[in-house]
Amino acid sequence: AYEVLALDEAAIVALLRFHREQAPASNLRWTLPPDGAITYWLQDHLIIPGYDAHGDPRFISAVTTETLHQDNTAWMAKIVDVGALVRALLPEWQRRWLAAGIGWHGALTIAVGDLGTVALGSTGVGIGLIDPETVGDVAVRVTAAQFVQMVLGYRPVGWIATQAGAVGVNGALGLLSALFPHGWPMIPASDSF
Repeated sequence: AYEVLALDEAAIVALLRFHREQAPASNLRWTLPPDGAITYWLQDHLIIPGYDAHGDPRFISAVTTETLHQDNTAWMAKIVDVGALVRALLPEWQRRWLAAGIGWHGALTIAVGDLGTVALGSTGVGIGLIDPETVGDVAVRVTAAQFVQMVLGYRPVGWIATQAGAVGVNGALGLLSALFPHGWPMIPASDSF
């Protein structure tokens, strides 16, 4: 199967049984996000028949994970309208800000390449958009590509801080990490080019 989606444990078990009946094999290959609920469930529940739990587990596994990374494939989302993107992200940023419990007061400006400036203000309780001409207490500059990587969780903010073109990111690691958490982006196998 190229991709698998299941909403609960019963659905996962039903899919496993279905695939076993369709093509009995010693191995089953599913393309799953590495941090997805199905991946976690499989890692926690699949057992190897006849395996002695007191044996050495380093050399035996019921679930094998593999990550494919292709350098310089030139595939990346492109920002067309940074203002529209920021307005769309604002509700999520507000949730993340509150969840992180950041009590910071001030203005944060993020210059995104030559596309424009994101200006966020906080009174300690929440975060909102402010006039982009505001001089931020904390000013950051990143390339458009770095901003896309942060928005999509493709690279952690700490990594972005070490890259050419990123200025002031180290001084805002806590703030930016709350807004742009690192995740596991995944392109589904069916989304082939």
